[in-house]
Amino acid sequence: MTSLNDLRELRPEIEPEQVDELRRRLFGGGSPYPPIPGYEVHALLGKGAFGRVYRAFDPRFGRTVALKVVEVESASDRIRIEREALALARLSHPNVVQVYDRGPVGDDAYFLALEYVQGPDLEHWLHEAPRTSREILTQFLDVAEGLAAAHDAGLVHRDFKPNNAIVGHDGRVRVLDFGLARCVDDQTYTEGSCDRGSSMGAANDSGPGGSRSGPPRSRGDDVGSRARLSGSALRLTQAGHFVGTPYYAAPEQYDGRADARSDQFSFFVALYEALYGRRPFRGHPGDMPWLPPPPTPVEFPRKPRRRVSRALRRLLRQGLAYDAEERHPSMTVVAQRLRRLLDRGAGWRRTLAMAGGAAVLTAAVTAGLGLGFDNAIERCRAERSSGPADWVEREPWITTQDRQLALSLARYAERWQESRQAACHVVEPEPRAKIEACLEQGAERLGELSDWLTGADRRVWTDLVEHPGPRPLVGLLATLPEPTRCLTDSEPRTGAEHRRAWRALLEARAAVGDGKPHWAAEQAERAAELARRVGDRPLWVAAEYQRLKIDTQRGRPHALWSVLSLLVQALEAGERELAADIAATSMSRAAAGTRGLHPDSAQPIPTEDLTLLVDELAALRAAGREAPIDPVVTAWLRYAEGHASMLIGDYVGARERYREAGDRLARVDPPVPDHLLAVVELNEAIAIGGLEPPVLTALPMATRALAIRRAELGPEHPAVAAETWAVGELHVRLEDFEGALTHYREAERIFAAHERALDRAFVQGEIVYVHWLAASQARSRAQQAERANEPAARHWAQFERRRHLALRETLDLERRLPLPLGGLDSGPSGEPQRATEQARLWVVMMRSYLYHRGCWDESMLAGRRLERACTALDGSEPSCASGRRILRSMLEQDVSSRRSASECRADPERIGPDRASAARESIVGIDSSK
Repeated sequence: MTSLNDLRELRPEIEPEQVDELRRRLFGGGSPYPPIPGYEVHALLGKGAFGRVYRAFDPRFGRTVALKVVEVESASDRIRIEREALALARLSHPNVVQVYDRGPVGDDAYFLALEYVQGPDLEHWLHEAPRTSREILTQFLDVAEGLAAAHDAGLVHRDFKPNNAIVGHDGRVRVLDFGLARCVDDQTYTEGSCDRGSSMGAANDSGPGGSRSGPPRSRGDDVGSRARLSGSALRLTQAGHFVGTPYYAAPEQYDGRADARSDQFSFFVALYEALYGRRPFRGHPGDMPWLPPPPTPVEFPRKPRRRVSRALRRLLRQGLAYDAEERHPSMTVVAQRLRRLLDRGAGWRRTLAMAGGAAVLTAAVTAGLGLGFDNAIERCRAERSSGPADWVEREPWITTQDRQLALSLARYAERWQESRQAACHVVEPEPRAKIEACLEQGAERLGELSDWLTGADRRVWTDLVEHPGPRPLVGLLATLPEPTRCLTDSEPRTGAEHRRAWRALLEARAAVGDGKPHWAAEQAERAAELARRVGDRPLWVAAEYQRLKIDTQRGRPHALWSVLSLLVQALEAGERELAADIAATSMSRAAAGTRGLHPDSAQPIPTEDLTLLVDELAALRAAGREAPIDPVVTAWLRYAEGHASMLIGDYVGARERYREAGDRLARVDPPVPDHLLAVVELNEAIAIGGLEPPVLTALPMATRALAIRRAELGPEHPAVAAETWAVGELHVRLEDFEGALTHYREAERIFAAHERALDRAFVQGEIVYVHWLAASQARSRAQQAERANEPAARHWAQFERRRHLALRETLDLERRLPLPLGGLDSGPSGEPQRATEQARLWVVMMRSYLYHRGCWDESMLAGRRLERACTALDGSEPSCASGRRILRSMLEQDVSSRRSASECRADPERIGPDRASAARESIVGIDSSK
């Protein structure tokens, strides 16, 4: 028997974390919280079987955040969580909790930095005090708009309930855990095995079924972002097909299916429960939560605790339809209908206020919705019913020039207008002043962009209209201050440094249009430096992207692997459209260097960058199966995957990715021009040409694509020259040397006409290479003929002619080199631009010289230049390795053989059978083909 004085059973439980915190305070020691780089972790907000949520401070932007830390056990877990985080980060809306940052925590966890909101969740808000119908509808309208925005972004919640929405102290409701509710707590059942660390979800600490029958226990309202974690997950089905919370889940979720209409059903279950105080369906016993709601019409109480209008009952009945096809078309429509109901109630209020009878007023309000109305807020919203003034003035003219670009700008202006109207609900002067200042920054920069576009000449607009990517000016648009983040005081792009960086980026783009590449390059570099200084990665990527395009205009394309590395940075920053735009820019060989088929032209990409690229693109590919993605963005990212496959020599994978990209681009609206589809087809042909053995169909495919490009761009366009060069490589691959020479000479001629001396030099190096290949082939055939005791003079004569032609081109190239290669300007990553092409050129020249004893010194000089070109290249660069082998072989030879050399000069006329013995004797004693 327990003594009356034994109070042990009444002692409150103390969490281990509280004990650790108390011990740390009393006796000192390190923080009990996990170290997360860039954040100061202050307190534990919640925990579950899969991780924890902490309140933390971000010193970079001076704001408090909620850090959600989730355990992961495999690379696939990390990729999926990263993909879900990116999807949620891209969803920026006043009624959705914002994701600011994400990243790994050690080797077995991952964190999300979320908007920290103080306030109760929607369920607690409903029980804190008596709520009128109008108050309830106002809060649920916020929820509806948040869900609608998510659906528009391709996200499905799958587990909406009152616990997954928080009512902030500013009165605004935010919805939590989009795309993250997979494995949750005791009362929520999930798909898959729910293995530990396999997912993230919102906790449900309510009673059975996720709702309380009475007032909830007090937990305080300092719950951060309410991004709580799950408890122990249960599996009720053999395959774990169910996703959601019983009683709130739609019937189709019990069959493993969930889409936007399922979220709508859950929304209306919660709204019905909030209005009537009970669930909408009977015959759904609490001890059998695996049963779907019965296929019967929803019933409404005869004596409800609140008066609900007939129109609202119709809205509820349709949203709770058992058949998903019978529900409302979308959550956007639901939000519109809810707003009309609220406005109707406000209209009743205004009409009866004019009539002036208190009793009549009461009766009429009851007849409407029984709801109050704030005239000051309504007046404020009415005064702010238009977008930024500069944009409104210039929108019609910009629309006539480029409708797609105008739509992109209009979408930003709409978010700005909606956010400015939402600020009417903020009554405190200081927070409201901050919001207004932040929004003014967005309006000012949109005005600057509109001003530039209005004054741009026809050449600029032609360039914008012909832009190959998802939308022009994507870098400038993606780095504008986001209006919806202004409302939460979480927009970091309003400081002086950010303003200067963005304006430098705009100035760089304007200078490109004005034909001032040097000034444009300076401004882009300044923008990149300022963006790096303030830690704004999307802005930095946009500035570096602008530098890439400026370098292209100046005839200085970057190595393809550096372009793809920049694309990865864009994906890491959550800027998928910008990444797709970079991929589209890389379609031109004039923008991303050559992607040749011969062994010495492979462009290596650092292993870690390649791995990251593959993981990012794989995650996006997986995301495409669950959420709709802009087909243009998807297509260009597939195109980038083709590039990555080419870089690692996976020609089969490259062919598949290019073909898929082409198929997708051929179906998008507005249609992609044929000449851009032709570039995709050309790359597919090059990938096919890289297969072993070479596929003959590659050449007609490439020839057809090149003909389309010539017809559209004109035969003298620099891009046509680069693509003619690429088709020449296909001829080399198929050992059609004369066809290769024809294409190389045509490319050289076009580059010469445009005074592109560097490109002309590299193409002339390809001509040397073809002659060297033909000479090596002739020598091999002559030696085979001699071993078989067959006539070999004809082959030796061909060898003699080809080696002299190679030397003549080499000497001519030496005289006309634009500058001493090996010391070119540095690119953004610090490496000499096009160093890979330089290295290949010097190796080709070394081989050409070595076919003549009299050119020993010239070959050694080319070798020293090769070493300079290779200083900035990865150690595995094929040309560097090949050239060093040649140098080593030369240095190992007898000194006397060098001194017996005659003058280095070309004599292509020295051909004929009588020169066979001289040809054999003149070959240097090393095999430079290896």
